[in-house]
Amino acid sequence: MKTKLFPLIAAALLFAGCATDNFEPEVPSDGLVEMSFTAGSAVVSEPEVKTQFGAGYNVYWTPGDVIAVHDGYMVRPFTTDITAPAAQAVFRGKVSQGATSFVAMYPYGSVTDISVGTGTASFSATIPAVQTAVEASFDPAADIAFACRGTDGKLHFHNTIALLKFIAPAGSWKSVTIVGQDDEIVCGDGRFSVTTDASKPDGFSGGSASFTTTGSGYDGDRVTLSGDIQGGRTYYIAIAPTTFQKGLTLTFADADGKLRVARSDKPGSVDAGKVLNLGTPPLLSADPYKITSESDLSSLSDVMAAFGLTGFTAIMAQTMLSSYLSGTDQPLRMVNFTYTSLDPYGVPDTFSARMFIRKSTWTSGGSVSDMVLAGHYTIGKADECPTEAFDIHGALGWKDMAVIAPDYYGFGSTSKAAQAYLMRDATAVECLDAMVAGQAILKDKDISVTNGAYNIGYSQGGHTAIAVLRYLAEHRMTSTAPTTG
Repeated sequence: MKTKLFPLIAAALLFAGCATDNFEPEVPSDGLVEMSFTAGSAVVSEPEVKTQFGAGYNVYWTPGDVIAVHDGYMVRPFTTDITAPAAQAVFRGKVSQGATSFVAMYPYGSVTDISVGTGTASFSATIPAVQTAVEASFDPAADIAFACRGTDGKLHFHNTIALLKFIAPAGSWKSVTIVGQDDEIVCGDGRFSVTTDASKPDGFSGGSASFTTTGSGYDGDRVTLSGDIQGGRTYYIAIAPTTFQKGLTLTFADADGKLRVARSDKPGSVDAGKVLNLGTPPLLSADPYKITSESDLSSLSDVMAAFGLTGFTAIMAQTMLSSYLSGTDQPLRMVNFTYTSLDPYGVPDTFSARMFIRKSTWTSGGSVSDMVLAGHYTIGKADECPTEAFDIHGALGWKDMAVIAPDYYGFGSTSKAAQAYLMRDATAVECLDAMVAGQAILKDKDISVTNGAYNIGYSQGGHTAIAVLRYLAEHRMTSTAPTTG
């Protein structure tokens, strides 16, 4: 079912369809009786209001559609012999002798473990995490509908999934991924529950379907729509009924794998059989970075003070560093910046990092000898990350280097999230993206790099440095120095 949506003048609140049973039961030797249901096309509707639900559509049955009919004893397949999309289709099959109560599901085969009780019905089904883009419609494999028999003797279909509608932004895209800002479950294996009422004409009590995941962890928190997605055209994504508590994020990927992000922080709800109209999602800036603050350390003595070092300890530390570094009596500029990278679950987010560089080079241009990607050691509090405190690797800025110190996911601009401790690939990607953003900053400041780049880290940072090794050739790094602690 549902390969194309056709506009209607009338609007309804739910996907609706009806099926009238037309049969004269005969009792064959297998104890089953033949039956046919005439199924009407479903209707989608949504008011023309952003973040609400808008215009009505007819959804056609298509050749090969099979519905599952539960006759109180077993689930039976009912098939149609239509040869072209049609607003109505006759489905034929067999039911148990003496059966008088019927519910139906679509599609047959993807719906399992059906349970029907007094006033309730539930079944297990899977909302695909990867769906095929269909212009002006949605992936028929993602359609899940339920019908029960009311006092009018008809089977009334209601969709148990919800739809997100959007108009693709300008360009050509190979995929778009949606995820709730609060990691709401939107797909995967789960169980649908509906409330029925045999005294109502359509057999429903008026409430919409609910979905409870049977997956684990972060299973089911995102849906990817794949295919030829063209700017200015309308598409739909099927999801579980949910409330996006903190809004949602859409990530568009083009044919070259470049990502663009659209994000809304506004809460929104979408019920079963309804459509959440997102309009044309505005893409965030494609700028590789944003400088958020600048500050100076006037000399290495400030570093000692920042670490709370006094007396002999401070003298020894300053003596050792001064013997290795040069120009430690000159100001060091600390530049905090944000950039876009992927979180541990593959969703773009805004990360933060700090650059350490001689103030004179930052303000007047020129060159640095090398760039340094510095992974920090294990920390446990938000105010200990590089953008909030002094990272000891930053002292290499006095050695005429530009040091890039990422905060890591879970700190800095992502401090509301749980840290991705020792998550190798995720940490490597965000650190390399910080390095790329750092290169862009230096280029825009007319600061060149004389030699190359280094990849270093202490303790947890040593783990990060090793994780980054796989990207060395791609990112032009020339040396790695992981150390333990």
